[in-house]
Amino acid sequence: MTRVADLLKRDSNIFDALRFFAAALVIFSHSYALAGYPEPQLQGISLGALGVRIFFILSGVLITASWVSHPRFTAYIGKRLLRIWPAMAFIIVLMTFAIGPLFTIFPLHAYFTNNQTYAYLNGLTIFGLHLDLPGVFTSNPAGGVNGSLWTLPYEFAAYLLIALLGKTLLLKRKPVMIGLFAACVLVFIATDHVADWLVLFNMNVHWLATFWGFFLAGALFYLYKDRIVLAWQGALVSLLLIAVSIPTEHFQVLSFFSLPYLVLYVGSLTRTGLGRLSKYGDFSYGMYIFAWPVQQAIVDLHHQHIGHHRLFVYSFTVTLAAAILSWHLIEKRALKLKKYFSVEKYPLLRDAW
Repeated sequence: MTRVADLLKRDSNIFDALRFFAAALVIFSHSYALAGYPEPQLQGISLGALGVRIFFILSGVLITASWVSHPRFTAYIGKRLLRIWPAMAFIIVLMTFAIGPLFTIFPLHAYFTNNQTYAYLNGLTIFGLHLDLPGVFTSNPAGGVNGSLWTLPYEFAAYLLIALLGKTLLLKRKPVMIGLFAACVLVFIATDHVADWLVLFNMNVHWLATFWGFFLAGALFYLYKDRIVLAWQGALVSLLLIAVSIPTEHFQVLSFFSLPYLVLYVGSLTRTGLGRLSKYGDFSYGMYIFAWPVQQAIVDLHHQHIGHHRLFVYSFTVTLAAAILSWHLIEKRALKLKKYFSVEKYPLLRDAW
């Protein structure tokens, strides 16, 4: 009998493999869109969006656990930044000063004197992301030089939410957390057909409610970690609920309740041997942030004429290679700096806000 608490022990989950699957799902789905075909969908949810939901569920569990283990804002945010910012900063700078100049249809002088080029660097702040560079991939079926980065502000905002809830002690009040989760689901329903102008801190409210809903579902699984049992019977019920609701308009709402349990149950299946992938590294984040520009470049090099299956094979191979390099040369090295945010090594952080 596996409880959620058991998943947080070393080698007791296959979360890295699940994240790898989620990243591959995003690449597969985007291969359709970027090649000019409709993305495969489950009642309004593309396979790529499903992969992102898996990311947020797992993040909700692990990030909440991180805060509870070391509830100091400086150390917590420092560690979160070390995980997402270095590789993100690298791809933004690479796109601006290398990939952009190679693929722009503008003369280089016009490219480098265009304000839009340097506005793209605002993405280094996480919340100032731009999707376009002047003349880059503009002839491709889908626009944007890196359309995957748009979810990162929502992710980092969720990190800040957990810190805020932790500092105000609301994180310990389970009814409050359930209420916040329910509020996200209600806002998701209420804003389903609202125009894109409904934004909060440059984030679309509908997508904010969507991602935070799944993130908070993961957080609740952590908060009830000693009571929630992950069993095949529960997974079967969740799977049946998903299958039955797919043809209906209720699928997306019900997925807030069924998908988290199913994801965490799959994450507990250590006997599959997929846990061994962890020893090679965590390539999922690199796959996620590198895939879109790789796919756009491949489409451009094929003069916008390439099938989605061939695009997936090519882009997955190149992206995985880039993600492996990113892990070993950037992400893994950045994570070694976490020691400077260790409360045990640096006691002064105990008093940090």
